[in-house]
Amino acid sequence: MKQEILFSCALGMLLALLFYVPTAAVPLGAPPTPIQTPIPTIAPSSLDWTDLPLPQLSTLAVLDGVRTSPTDAGWPQPGGNARHTGRSPYAVPIGMPQLRWRHTIGRTGSPSTPIIAPDGKVYVAYRSSLAVLVALNPDGSVRWSREGLGPPVMGSDGTVYAPAQDEAELWRAIAALDPDGTERWRYTPEQRTEIGQLTLGPDGTIYATGGMPGFDGAVVLALRPDGSLRWAFQGAGLDYTFQPAAVAPDGSIYIVTRSQVVALTPDGKLKWHFDPHGEMQAWPVIGDDGTIYAVAGCCVSDGGGYFYALNPNGSEKWRFPIDRAYRAYAAAAPALGQDGTIYVEGAGQYQGVSFYALSSDGRLKWKYERPEARPPFEAFGTPVIDSNGTIYVGSLDSRVFAFSPEGVLLWVFTGDLGSEPIVGSPSPGPNGRLYAPIPEGGLVALETSIQPEIRPWRDTVIVSGLPDRSFEQLDFMGVGYDADTGIWRSLVQFDWPELPGLVPRETILALPLAGSSDPPQGMDIAVYPVLNRGPGLVTWQTQPPTAEEPLTTFHVGTETGIWVLLNLSWPPPEHGVMLQGPESGETNLKLFLTTEHESGISAVVALDLNIPPTSQVLPLPPYSPPEFRVSWSGFDSDGQIAGYTVQVREGAEGEWRDWVDNTTAEAAQFAGEHGQTYGFRVRCWDNDGAMEPYWLIEDTQTTVDGIAPTAEISSLPETQERTWWIVSWSGSDDLSGITGYQVQVQEGDGPWRLWIQDTPFTQALFISQRSGTRYAFRVRARDRAGNWGTWTPDEAAVTVSGADPSGLFTANLPLIRR
Repeated sequence: MKQEILFSCALGMLLALLFYVPTAAVPLGAPPTPIQTPIPTIAPSSLDWTDLPLPQLSTLAVLDGVRTSPTDAGWPQPGGNARHTGRSPYAVPIGMPQLRWRHTIGRTGSPSTPIIAPDGKVYVAYRSSLAVLVALNPDGSVRWSREGLGPPVMGSDGTVYAPAQDEAELWRAIAALDPDGTERWRYTPEQRTEIGQLTLGPDGTIYATGGMPGFDGAVVLALRPDGSLRWAFQGAGLDYTFQPAAVAPDGSIYIVTRSQVVALTPDGKLKWHFDPHGEMQAWPVIGDDGTIYAVAGCCVSDGGGYFYALNPNGSEKWRFPIDRAYRAYAAAAPALGQDGTIYVEGAGQYQGVSFYALSSDGRLKWKYERPEARPPFEAFGTPVIDSNGTIYVGSLDSRVFAFSPEGVLLWVFTGDLGSEPIVGSPSPGPNGRLYAPIPEGGLVALETSIQPEIRPWRDTVIVSGLPDRSFEQLDFMGVGYDADTGIWRSLVQFDWPELPGLVPRETILALPLAGSSDPPQGMDIAVYPVLNRGPGLVTWQTQPPTAEEPLTTFHVGTETGIWVLLNLSWPPPEHGVMLQGPESGETNLKLFLTTEHESGISAVVALDLNIPPTSQVLPLPPYSPPEFRVSWSGFDSDGQIAGYTVQVREGAEGEWRDWVDNTTAEAAQFAGEHGQTYGFRVRCWDNDGAMEPYWLIEDTQTTVDGIAPTAEISSLPETQERTWWIVSWSGSDDLSGITGYQVQVQEGDGPWRLWIQDTPFTQALFISQRSGTRYAFRVRARDRAGNWGTWTPDEAAVTVSGADPSGLFTANLPLIRR
């Protein structure tokens, strides 16, 4: 009889499923009231169990996207850094994104690849007849805009540098702007150089590529952060270039012209040039080992081309053939993974486009093909890689693709972007968003909705009339009372994940209500917390104990084929919940699907997570004086940072200790000891209590140099018949090293005056034509921490005995570098 009852219940449940279709998606933030949706009658073969109103993200994916590396200052330039590796310090949660916002300027204009500050602010230029540079808040609202400025780059102090147009709307200058949009300086080359794009070097040098009308050659300018010219390179015989330069850690500069890869020394001299097979227009990329990567293949007469890897000395390391099925188009540069994998696009000559991964020795690892796509109109662009290793790439037919490092296509976003191509790289930001530039469509921000799901490790029914039976293999569970088998209770247990720093706004238990006893009736169901994990196989006799008072009680009506949503507090009951309905009277059962059901539908807990803000200590120089300023900043998508705690440790193995605790300030003075290295890290929290975890290592570190360097001036003869002579000096420092000298001169008994302001050289030429005059010299040195030493107590003096008193003339001509 008991088996017949169970069979009839199961049959009733299956009959109920014939009338079940997935309902419309239920917002998991809705109040925990039953969802009552009429279900039409459909044939069993048309059931689609995969169309669920539940999130499809994994908790792990969310955790991977919570904390980003604090050691990188945002996304300050195309390619992310001076080497253009395309590696972002930020992670994007895995999952299909949605369009968060779109920004346009209301007129025709192609947006540049955006740059992103560590605080989430976005800078993008729209190039048209009159360009405009726009600064956006994280929510897409405009902070400021400036006309006549092109694609920007950003310094570590927040200064924005951009090519600038003159009155004729020609790109003839470079401008620097403060973070509030105020122009700090503007540099215009003496010759009518047309400026291309900028690159910011690791030391803050601004490199600009370009050309000059009437001059058949490449032009590269190097500017100091204050806008003064460091050097200029004019490469006669080399093609012009407007792609941004790449800068290696040793200071070497690499550019691509239309038909060459060109290497310059750190002071702007030509080292070598390499002539590839085919036309080149994508910027060069420098690997971790110094390898230079460049793409050639556009406009090749035989339809072929190559992807090149060059050694730092200019010799060819290897090449990968790009012909027909692998032919590259000009707009896209490669990106480099942390493991050395190279990601680059390719396209067929007439049909088919590809995205492929190469090993560091030039072998094909994997390839994703779109054989029906039409190049170049549907070709891939320049990829970018987030800190999880996920690769994002746009396409010229208005799509964004996401690939795993193994080549698995994770998703393709095609919605709400219109029909315009995506140009440049989709740039990840500190808020987990992707920013994609679209010609005529503006700049769009894509964001993944973060609501991870947790499936139960146990969901089963226990029946009082069958006290020694386990039903853990059954594909349904029930709640209520059956006149023949007694009380039915459902046990739902979860292994809760650790969510360091995450505070769910809501914790929703979703139950798939699939069937009911006949005739269906309403029911009040109580939710009790379970007090221990329970035995291996649970029965009525071995059921784990529950608390005396329920967590909550809810009511379900007569409908089936719906999700019942219950709000739980966080943290939820450690060992799960027991669902109990009426336990006497006439038969009244409610049936829910379990994880054993072939549809894959079962109870689930969905977490609407409050992602904590992120913060970082801003970079410090390698060496600092005994007292120095430490600054930090944070970002929260809702703009609700409530406080910071900054920690410090001495050396790499020291213990972390709180330095500035529970503060809203974003800077403080630190005092250290000479020779000691200090590391700093920070965490922050928002007004809802979501707290960022500490990074495992320091955000930045610096070594204190508290002893100034010493200097010495070389002696001179007492008299000098010549009107010129070499003045020499030297210096020493016991820690950080000397970076510069100041030299003063005294004429007769007159005051000391500065002769050489700040030089790394240790010799200079002094010229005088005033006879009978005594000249004395003294020097002092500065170290890398910024400490200036004292002036040398002993001076070097010389008296000119020449006969031509035609006045004084001095020249600072460095001869020998220190």
